[in-house]
Amino acid sequence: MNFYLFTYILLFFFTLFILYKRQLIIPYIHVGWFFNILTFTYYAFPLIYIIYWPENSFKLLGRRFNDDFIKDVSLLLLVCQLSFIVAEAFVKREGQIKIYARKYYQIKPIYIYILLFCTYLMFFNRWSSVGGFLKVIAQNRGEYMNDAAESSGLFSRYDILFYVVTTLLIYNVCIAKDFVKKNIFLIILYILFLVLPIIMGTRLILLTTVISLFAGLFFTKRDYLERNKLRILITGILLLFGFSIFSTVRNQLTEYFAYGKFDLKTEDIVLMPSELFTGVLSHHSIESGVNNNGFTYFKRLTPNSIVTNLGLEPTIPYSQQIANESIYSSGVAVYTIPFLTDLYFGADKNLVYFLLLSIFLYLVFTKVQKRIYKKNVIYLFLFYTLIYYVLRVESSVWFGRFYLSYGVLVMLFIILGKKIYKVDKLNNRDLI
Repeated sequence: MNFYLFTYILLFFFTLFILYKRQLIIPYIHVGWFFNILTFTYYAFPLIYIIYWPENSFKLLGRRFNDDFIKDVSLLLLVCQLSFIVAEAFVKREGQIKIYARKYYQIKPIYIYILLFCTYLMFFNRWSSVGGFLKVIAQNRGEYMNDAAESSGLFSRYDILFYVVTTLLIYNVCIAKDFVKKNIFLIILYILFLVLPIIMGTRLILLTTVISLFAGLFFTKRDYLERNKLRILITGILLLFGFSIFSTVRNQLTEYFAYGKFDLKTEDIVLMPSELFTGVLSHHSIESGVNNNGFTYFKRLTPNSIVTNLGLEPTIPYSQQIANESIYSSGVAVYTIPFLTDLYFGADKNLVYFLLLSIFLYLVFTKVQKRIYKKNVIYLFLFYTLIYYVLRVESSVWFGRFYLSYGVLVMLFIILGKKIYKVDKLNNRDLI
C-alpha cells in the first residue's frame, strides 16, 4: 500500500468521526456520508483489492493496473478527502435544529396510482423503438442502450416519474402507520415495476429506493431503525451479495430469453460485486486513449439543448467517449462515471481545480439539503432518492435527473393546489 492511499484511509476514518459528531445535532442523514462512503467504495476498496489480490482482480476485471496508475488514483483520493474535510470546516456548527414539520399531510394514493400508471406506459414506450421490452431482455445492455437513448424523447423518461413516485410513496409509508396495509395493491404494483429494470440488468433503481426508504425512516422513525439495526445490517449484506450473484444470473437470463437455454454453473458465480470496480475501470479506460477537452465540468452540467442554442459545441458523455476512443472500448457505452473521475477529467486533470470543485460541490449539497429540510420535507425525500446518482454517474446524467425530477414534483404541487404540510418552530413532532 502506497503512502497516498494509507494517508487517505486515515483521513477517511477521521472524517467519519467528524460526521458522526455532526450527525448528533441534525435530524436528517448528513449528505457527507454519501460523499465519503461512496468515494471509498468505488475507488479505495477496489485499489486495496487490486494491490493485495492482483491475480483475482485480473480474472474478475480482465485487465491489469500498473503501479503508476494506482499511485495516481491514490493521490486523487487523498486530495478528494482533504476537500471533504475543508468543506466540513466551512459548514457552520449549530445546536439542535428546532424547525420541524409539525403536521404531515398524506398524499392521496390516487395521485400515486396515476403517476405509477404513467411510469409503466413510459417504461414500455422507452423500449418500443428498439423492438420492445421482450426483445431487450434477450440482449446485453450495451447492445440496446445507445439506440434507445438516441430514439427516445422526454415522454420516454420513465425514470423521472419513477423518482417522484418513489418519493411520494416512501413519504406516505413513513408518516402513516397503516398506509401499507390500506394500499397493499399499490405496493405490489410498485414492487413489480422495480423487478422490470432488474430483469434488464439495472440495479441502481432498487438501490436508490432502499437509500430513500432508509433516509425517510431515519428522519421520521429513527427508533424503528434502532430496534432493527442488526436485521437491517444483515439485509444490507445479503442485498450486496445478491446483486453480485445476479450479475451472473442476468447473463444466463439473456441466454434463456434469446435461445431458451439456462446453464448456470456454480463456478461461474462471483461473490465479489463487479459494481464496486466501476470507478477504477472507468478512470483507467479514460486514461487509456480518451481525448480530454479541457475544463468542461460545468459545461457538461448544462443540457446540450441549451449549449447548442448558445452556439457552443455540445459535449459528449464520458461513457460514449470511452466507447468511441478508449483502447478498452467494446464499441458501446457500457461504463458509468463516478464522482471522482468525472470531477478530475472535468477539471482538465488539474489538482487545484479538482480540489476547489470538490469543496464547492460538497458545500452546495450540504446547504441545499439544509434549506430544503426547512422549506419542504418531501423535497428532502426526493433529495435522498437522487443523491446516490451524484456520486455514481457523470454530471451530465445526474444534473438532468435532478432538475427534471424536482420540476415534475413542483408542478405536481401546483396542480394539487394545496399545502402539503406546515412548519412550526417547536421542539417536538406531531406525526400522523
